[in-house]
Amino acid sequence: MDIHQEFTEWAQRRGLEIIDIKAQRFCERGMGIMARKDIQAKTVILRVPYSALRTQDTVSPKVLEAIKGSQRMSIHGLLAMDHIFLNSQIITTNTTTATAGILAKSSEGVGSSSNNGYDNDNYKPWHDVLPKFSEFQESMSICWPSSLQELLPPISKILLQKQQKKIQKDWCIASKAWPHLIYENYLYAWLLINTRTFYFIPPSKYRSGSNQSNSVPGGHYSILHRDDCMALNPFSDYFNHNPSPSATVQITNRAFEISTTRDIKANEELTISYGNHSNDFLLAEYGFFLDENPWDEVLLDDYIFPLLNSSQKERLECVGFLGNYILDRNSVCYRTQVVLRILCLSSLRWEIFVKGLDDGEKDQPQIDQILCNILIKFRKDIQKILEGISSLGGDFSTQKALLGKRWIQIDNLLKATLDQ
Repeated sequence: MDIHQEFTEWAQRRGLEIIDIKAQRFCERGMGIMARKDIQAKTVILRVPYSALRTQDTVSPKVLEAIKGSQRMSIHGLLAMDHIFLNSQIITTNTTTATAGILAKSSEGVGSSSNNGYDNDNYKPWHDVLPKFSEFQESMSICWPSSLQELLPPISKILLQKQQKKIQKDWCIASKAWPHLIYENYLYAWLLINTRTFYFIPPSKYRSGSNQSNSVPGGHYSILHRDDCMALNPFSDYFNHNPSPSATVQITNRAFEISTTRDIKANEELTISYGNHSNDFLLAEYGFFLDENPWDEVLLDDYIFPLLNSSQKERLECVGFLGNYILDRNSVCYRTQVVLRILCLSSLRWEIFVKGLDDGEKDQPQIDQILCNILIKFRKDIQKILEGISSLGGDFSTQKALLGKRWIQIDNLLKATLDQ
């Protein structure tokens, strides 16, 4: 039986309602969801009961016991440990024995083409359809050598650095709890959680105005920082991302539901939106990006900060406008308008603009020229970056192609602004 059909039946036995859709491979997009027949708008096509989700509340007590007494681990890291524990090659009643016996040799399964190295029948059909570690090694920049990571666009590089800090903190706790755990195994599980989870808080756990993640007895966590609001969601993770999705996600009192937003034709791919994300964000967090993305943008900080003196930086920081200067497909952001004006206006004129007492139209030609000079320099540097990517040796053709394509997109975005 096809592994995707086997997984579908496994999911249905666990209470999922999969209605007139199926998993399907699409050219250049990988696996996704296809309509079996014509479907009307506002039709529920998938219903996943809470009992089928993997969340902080379903983490094995043995995993919680293993990290007891440690500093707080993120839900992300905890779900990664739980994923490894539940799906290891040997499960015993002794957590230490289990991890020592399985995790020391589980690297054999990392990147396996058959079953990801997992033999636990309870979850094997699900894990058979998950991405292999070799796929992450090609697409996820956290797996790349530093020579390639240095060539990432600015936003992707910032996100990568945040990821590295997060996983190192989680890995420190996990490796102390399970000394025989192999880093590549943990990285693989961590990336599965990073790329496959959905934002989720059960309605029973909503607490108005709370931004805290407080531990409770047994190692569980109460509500919840935004970064900890996540659930592994079987079958739902087949849906590909589209900024103009044909389906939408809703959390009800009993289930996680996906419904159509418009009429769908038979054999058409159904998509959801992962959020209003730029291509640099998608590249860093998911290992892909879009050919056409209305939310695409580029960070200009590396080209604006060198133009500022210390006094200007202090003034910008005082009014909350230091850094995060963005150019999108339509224009530069207001923050960029503010910082460009501090480069050429008197203090009084600049303060009047910042306070909203002047729309700045009179000064705009001068501002546009400064921006033009910045973008021209940026474009020249992109050509050097593309040359650097081409000159890299080694077996990194997929990674080099991703980087090259992304930098060409950025160059086109800059060119479009200059041509306006």
